[in-house]
Amino acid sequence: MNWHMIISGLIVVVLKVVGMTLFLLYFPQIFNKSNDGFTTTRSYGTEVSSGHN
Repeated sequence: MNWHMIISGLIVVVLKVVGMTLFLLYFPQIFNKSNDGFTTTRSYGTEVSSGHN
């Protein structure tokens, strides 16, 4: 039974490490691609907040 726990724990750790590395590798590309989207949403948010004020 201990082997099952160790194997499942290792699988979870490996999945977490792979997910983090892929996220860190692809996050800059995604951020650069949707940078215009972020700026438009930011300006829209400021417009909405100023309108409420």
